[in-house]
Amino acid sequence: MEIIKRPDSILFIFTVLIMLPNYVFASSGIEKKEFGMLADGRTVYEYTMTNKNGMQVKVMDFGATVTSIKTPDRNGKTDEVTLGYDTLQDYFTDRPLSYFGVIVGRYANRIAKGRFELNGKKYALATNNGPNHLHGGVEGFNKKLWIYDGSDGNSAVFKLVSDDGDQGYPGKLTVHVIYTLTDNDELVIDYRAATTEPTIVALSFHPYFNLKDAGKTPVLNEQLKIFSDLYLPVDSTRIPTGEMLKVDSTPFDFKKPKTLGKDIHADDEQLKIAGGGYDHCWIIKGLYGPSTRPRPFLELYDPDSGRVLTLLSTEPALQIYTGNYMEGIPGRNGIAYSKHCGLVLEAEHLPDSPNEPIFPSVVLRPGERYQQTTIYKFSVRK
Repeated sequence: MEIIKRPDSILFIFTVLIMLPNYVFASSGIEKKEFGMLADGRTVYEYTMTNKNGMQVKVMDFGATVTSIKTPDRNGKTDEVTLGYDTLQDYFTDRPLSYFGVIVGRYANRIAKGRFELNGKKYALATNNGPNHLHGGVEGFNKKLWIYDGSDGNSAVFKLVSDDGDQGYPGKLTVHVIYTLTDNDELVIDYRAATTEPTIVALSFHPYFNLKDAGKTPVLNEQLKIFSDLYLPVDSTRIPTGEMLKVDSTPFDFKKPKTLGKDIHADDEQLKIAGGGYDHCWIIKGLYGPSTRPRPFLELYDPDSGRVLTLLSTEPALQIYTGNYMEGIPGRNGIAYSKHCGLVLEAEHLPDSPNEPIFPSVVLRPGERYQQTTIYKFSVRK
């Protein structure tokens, strides 16, 4: 998160678009279609972006959710690389909590016991993950109908106003998320937010990737490299202990590419806590705090399809979850998902930062602007 002290917000949306980085934009436009209807009668729409290479991204306004990403393999065949649901009802119900492709907020990841203190005042948030607050609470941003706020070429802008007291958070928060599909096969996500009162903000995108077959088989043969020397160990409720441990000689060492399955079954207490796999946060090398420009986080390679995913972000940390509780979840196209069939890659702030003074601040104040950029770039190896 970068906080810029600029109170002027009259032409906020135009400022957002002007400030987008200088990427190569696609020009094929955005298609709109009805995706479903909520119980109160509001219509949910899905927006499709396609670039000149045939890469396609679909986003719906419920949860500002990416419902599909299709990219070419080494043979030029374009196919799905994410997990998801078929219907709006599935996304609305989302049992167990999977958060397929959604924007999570106001706070991505966990806050211990749903409590924090700001300016001497104590706040109690909605708890929805054992004793803890996860991804914004019972009705986080993933369960809200966002406003489609326009487009510019192949950029789709979504807006959400979170009222003061929403899930226990102080301040009225206005959020914009801008999805851009470039002709460089990049999905660029820009986030902007402003508040009326001091509050905490840490937004993220929660996609599940399977570069081979979109969740039909486990991802354990995919090769991962992470630009990180440190990870955060967690307690039995998956709250960081406050330690920052070296990854060297542990299952968490991905400094050199290795398959996800190489150490996932190791006799390691941290892997057991997470349900037999990874659900941990890595601190990106050289990025203890946020950056002003996106930096490389990781590279994921699937040897079967040849697809490569490179993640870059201005955020300081990366949460990886290997789908440890996916067994039996009914997914897209009638697929019954299985354990380890998808890989969540979240660029974010450190979990439980409001309760860990040594972690980078997530406080946003009136007159400041929250902003961050994360890029998912796709390519192939022959």
